[in-house]
Amino acid sequence: MKKTIKQHEEKNAKSRADDIEEGAVPTFLMDREQQRNSKVLTNMVKQKRKEKAGKWSVPVEKVKPMSEA
Repeated sequence: MKKTIKQHEEKNAKSRADDIEEGAVPTFLMDREQQRNSKVLTNMVKQKRKEKAGKWSVPVEKVKPMSEA
């Protein structure tokens, strides 16, 4: 039991600063960049779909009901 506790303490005590290189970007920032790019792409696709749909839409005239009399 003492060995496992000691191992956990050593694991937690290790500094990760030694492994990080200068100029390295954290993963959460990299994820944000990918999300921005994907958001822009999806918005562009949606916009193009709307343009195509609007291009070929034909206005339908409203028909007034007529009485049988």
